[in-house]
Order: sequence, then structure tokens, then C-alpha cells
Amino acid sequence: PEPSTDQTVDTTLEFALKQSLQTLVDAFRLYGPRHVFASYNGGKDAVVIMHLMRAALAKFSCDDGVLYRPRLIYFVNPLEFKEVEELVYLTANDYDLELKTYDCSFVQGLTSAVDEAEGAPLGFILGTRRGDPNCGRQETYSPSSDWMPPFMRVNPIIDWTYGQVWDFLVSFNLPYCSLYDEGYTSLGKTTDTTPNPALRRTDGGYWPAYTLTDWSLERAGRIAKSKEAKDLDAGRTDFTYSALSCEFQALEEKSKKMAEATTAGLVIIGDEILTAKTPDTNSAAAMAALRKVGVSLK
Repeated sequence: PEPSTDQTVDTTLEFALKQSLQTLVDAFRLYGPRHVFASYNGGKDAVVIMHLMRAALAKFSCDDGVLYRPRLIYFVNPLEFKEVEELVYLTANDYDLELKTYDCSFVQGLTSAVDEAEGAPLGFILGTRRGDPNCGRQETYSPSSDWMPPFMRVNPIIDWTYGQVWDFLVSFNLPYCSLYDEGYTSLGKTTDTTPNPALRRTDGGYWPAYTLTDWSLERAGRIAKSKEAKDLDAGRTDFTYSALSCEFQALEEKSKKMAEATTAGLVIIGDEILTAKTPDTNSAAAMAALRKVGVSLK
């Protein structure tokens, strides 16, 4: 079946493509083609990024008079779907990609990439979209977090929708992981990913991912990570196998808890207040501000 047209994607894809390609051309101009990498994990967003990167780099190569190969990074994971690995290595060969693989933690791999640049600033292209649950407050360009090595995150499809991703892949007849044709709509690892129940057919099979009409259900097939996967992650490093697009997850969870709080505590420090040399005006101001947002000071 053809991709659903229940939600408008065709009329916006051309504009989205132009914006994304311009973002990538700017990244190559700012950092240089040898200092721009892309995360390539074999998912649908990563495949889109890979092809956009190829197109933008081809334009840059023509203008510069030098042929450059796209540089991508893939993190090996024993819990990866074999179909994902097959796609990664097959497309790397078919499109002559310069694929760098790391069998280590995410932080260690990126630190190595930064060290190899010998001080040159790096741009790291990601497939992060605003619909992702853990993309945080990232924009088209967002510096890496302070616990990561220094680089600039480049998010050319930050404003794309699920529908636009599939419109692009299907319209241009681009290869993607075969699991998407079996009802998977968001790929994690073998321990936390199942076909999307929203695509289940009456005969027990599943419709392809691009037929999903309710894009808010994109991750309906993702389940909580198993204890085995958690133990494996913890055994190597706290950040092993983490995706850059998810690095704000802990911060968002804390923010959510803060937003749900109904009471607050206040600590006032100062010898002047303790010795009554200065009147305490902080408590009154804090209580008034907290009352406005429905939080009681305890």
C-alpha cells in the first residue's frame, strides 16, 4: 500500500528538504567535510540523514572541486537486530560511505573522534526530531552537553514529522531496514522493541510502518528495557549504547518531577539574617511566587 495521505506531508516535504540540505551545506562549510560525522544506527531517521548528507556533500564537493566521502559512525551492539546491521554494512558498501565502527561506550567513541581531530571543531549530524521523547530542547545546532567531549550537534531533520520521513524514503525508493515492512515503527534493540500493535492486521500480521496514520503512536512498539539489557549496559558504562538524541532523558525526568511537585522547601543562608542584622524578605517573596504556580512552601 502507498503511504497514507490522511495527514499532509507532500506539500511540506520540499520545503523541509531545502532547509535540511542548507543546514548540512552550512555544516560542511563551517567545520569542513573531514570534520563532520553522522550517527548511523540503521534506523529510518538515520537513513534519511545518510542520504541527505550524501546529497549535501556532493554539492559541496562540486563547489570545492574535491571529491569527499560521507563520514559516519556506527556503535556495535550485541543486542542489535541482525536486519539493522545488515542494512548498515550493505549501504556503507553500496554508497561508498566512510563508516567508522566503535565497540565501546558512546562517550569513549566520540572522545576518540574528537581526539583524532587534533583540536579542530567537529560537527556531529543526528536524526533527532522534535517528536522524539528525549530530544530535550535541542535546536538545529546545539552544543554537546558538558559531560560529553566538545562538538556541535547538527539536527537537520529536527522539524520533520514521522510522515515526512516515510514520504522521503518511499517517494525516492530508498532502501531501509526490512523490519519496518513487518510492522516495526521505532527500532531500539532486540530486548525492547516489538511490532507496533496499531498496525496489527486481523490475520495476525502487520502493515508496513509507512501506513501508520496516527503518528503519535510511532513508539507504541517500544517496551521497557529488560533487566538483561540494563545489566549489560551497566557492566560497560553508564552511557553505553545511549543515543545522542536521548542524552537529556535524565534531565527531563527530573524536570517532570519538579513540574509535578505540590510542595517546596526553602533554605535561606546568611549570617546577617541569623543575627537579625538583615530582615528576611526572601521567604515572603518565595511564598508569593510559589503560590502563583500552586506550590505550597513547607
